[in-house]
Amino acid sequence: MSLDHPSTDSDEPSHWGLIDRIYETGQSPKAWPLLVDSLFNSFRFDENIDSGSAALGTSLHELWPHFERALSLNTYIDGIADNTTASPFADVPYPFVVVNNTFDVVYRNAESVNLFPPQSGVEVGVQKISITNADISRKLTTLVAGIPATEPARSITPIYRDEQSNNHLVAISLPRMTGGNLLALGWFDPIDQGLLTAEHFRQLYQLTDAESKVLNQVLRGQETDQVAKSLVIGSATVRTHLKSIYRKTATTGKTDLIQTVRCGPALLSRFLAPRTEMYADTKEARNRRNQILELHDGREMGFAEFGAPNGRPVLLVHNLIGSRLQLPTSEDNLVAQNLRLIVPDRPGVGLSGFHSHRSFHYWTNDIGELADHLRIQKFHLIGSSMGAIYGLALAQGLPDRIERYAMVSCLPEIADVKAARKLLPSTCRLFLLARYAPAVLEIILKFIVRKGPEAYLDELVCDLPALDQRLYEDPAFNRMMVRAVSETLRQGTASIFNDIRIMASPWQLSPESISIPVHFWHGEDDTMAPLPMIREFAAKIPDCKQRLVERESHWLLFRQWNAIIAELLR
Repeated sequence: MSLDHPSTDSDEPSHWGLIDRIYETGQSPKAWPLLVDSLFNSFRFDENIDSGSAALGTSLHELWPHFERALSLNTYIDGIADNTTASPFADVPYPFVVVNNTFDVVYRNAESVNLFPPQSGVEVGVQKISITNADISRKLTTLVAGIPATEPARSITPIYRDEQSNNHLVAISLPRMTGGNLLALGWFDPIDQGLLTAEHFRQLYQLTDAESKVLNQVLRGQETDQVAKSLVIGSATVRTHLKSIYRKTATTGKTDLIQTVRCGPALLSRFLAPRTEMYADTKEARNRRNQILELHDGREMGFAEFGAPNGRPVLLVHNLIGSRLQLPTSEDNLVAQNLRLIVPDRPGVGLSGFHSHRSFHYWTNDIGELADHLRIQKFHLIGSSMGAIYGLALAQGLPDRIERYAMVSCLPEIADVKAARKLLPSTCRLFLLARYAPAVLEIILKFIVRKGPEAYLDELVCDLPALDQRLYEDPAFNRMMVRAVSETLRQGTASIFNDIRIMASPWQLSPESISIPVHFWHGEDDTMAPLPMIREFAAKIPDCKQRLVERESHWLLFRQWNAIIAELLR
């Protein structure tokens, strides 16, 4: 059908109805399935997909300007919304309240009304704060009025210090592009509460261990001689360390130093400091997870290594929204298991250069080069979700390098529209767009990920089964996934687009030719990769042990890691 003439069928959107859907999707990524449905209904996509593909292709040029305008307009809207968000303070374990420029309470991170003690000079009511201290009132009023409305970054200002408790009342500006400002007010002692530590000083200001220890004592109010006595060093040595500390922190003396560190960027950077992490936090560990190999054809491959440097080598193929930073378990657990986990970025992801002409087989030589570079003759292999299909290509192409392969939650091959409709609606739409309307898929992906990795994950989690959603209740897991997805999107959406297109095309894999042992792991309740659709394929692999897990879902790799690795290495 032509878009110049609205349809008379009530189930099919008109020309202007399609345009409305485009702008709705621009305002909310949640609306994109409705847009895709409208496009497919408009062009009567059915089993005879070729005619629909041609019709859609000839009409896209009329819709394309609206796609671009919606994306551009709502990138601006997102900027406004993001600058008014108070939620980053939800997890701060200290009293905080957010107020607007007339001191109305717009957010608090605790149920109690009286967040601050009387000596702070600030009383928090249900709807408004009252300030009994004239000096504090003047400072806050000046602060609210003086912050540029378009200032992109937050700033932190010390307002009041209680001499007895050493607690500080601090104000953090949350500028808004819509005019006016928000302030977050907090009350605590950053030293005694453990927000600032010697380890943090080393990381943030590049202080030496000795300098960090001196700074820690100075922040507790000790004079030079007291610091020397506490640390059992000479006063001259303390003064030498202080000179270096002043230079590295860009301060001019003790007063300036104490204020800068206690109530400055260091404190702000620690508000959401994780108490536990899946990653090891050492210089060596950071270097190991950000490595780059120059391949023979001039491209670069980014890869990470986790766990025991001399442990048993296991190569993990990340899934669609993953990267080299996607960990199936904590590094501590990998060390305990004596595993050397190697995770490469696929082309266009993270630190790996983009490769436009690629298939599931394209990177067999790349992985062979990586193994040679790491001086690994043979390794075990694990692939999950879409990564499991790439793992099958490696199992077929590198049989002499791979000991065994764990094929986890593998997505099925989509041979036609009928097969695609057996998947979840959201997955079905992506695959059909990839095969028959790739130009639309490109712009849809930009809509979906336009607000960054955290917002993208929020949308993704909503569509996951309850069992998979519960993984994100672990803050360390959630932070790991945000970092992994940040690398996925580092170079834009081209890698995701290519992966979906490859997935939606014939695989050109021959399961009968796979000669290495394969361990097929799949959840019986996996709705993203329905078991009946992939089980027949797995049954064609000559040496394949099937492990069907009751009451398990798509992301079983993160819950069943220990069992999978134990069987794989047995």
